[in-house]
Amino acid sequence: MRGMGLPLGVMVLFLAFGEGLASVLPADLQQGLHTKPHDFGLSHPTIGILEQPFWTGVFTGPDYTAVYHTDSHGFRNPSPWPPEADLVVVGNAVAFGYGVEEVQAWPALLAQRLAPRHVLNLGLIDAGPQQYLHAYETFESALRPRTVLVGLSLANDFEDAELFDRWWRIDGRENYRIWKAFEPIRLEHPLNLFHTLLSRHSYLLHIL
Repeated sequence: MRGMGLPLGVMVLFLAFGEGLASVLPADLQQGLHTKPHDFGLSHPTIGILEQPFWTGVFTGPDYTAVYHTDSHGFRNPSPWPPEADLVVVGNAVAFGYGVEEVQAWPALLAQRLAPRHVLNLGLIDAGPQQYLHAYETFESALRPRTVLVGLSLANDFEDAELFDRWWRIDGRENYRIWKAFEPIRLEHPLNLFHTLLSRHSYLLHIL
């Protein structure tokens, strides 16, 4: 029994340390660990990730619950798309309307204000500026918009730009959402963790 006590104690400490580490992981990584298969989205060779088309899902958080629907391309628009768009919005989850109902997303409010002119929302969840450009290039020929409105977020756009660039350079095309969730803990260098935390929480770094 004495011989087993030390290994058992070490195992208990190891498990306790692992639980403590998991509790302080970045929020998006924790979310990735609990993501359901249909939430992985669809891999796209240039955009990186699109939501499932014709999907009804629910955003949930500590202080919100909101239902969302996607169109035939995985964006948050009424179906079908108009033959042309007067204005196209590109951006990240803020443009997509993460956490709010359909009519509360700012592109939807803009569409109400500009009606009957057509506003198309190409906002993407888990996206950076390069992906906004790729989304526009993919659908521009079909929409022929007169104006393109780009929504930038200093909170994470520059970090997402760096992550997407790293994903773009790797061999193969792993699902971008899954890759993004786990990439921050693949530490090739001890300073990577510090850089990741700084890039997530320092607005000054983003501005610089």
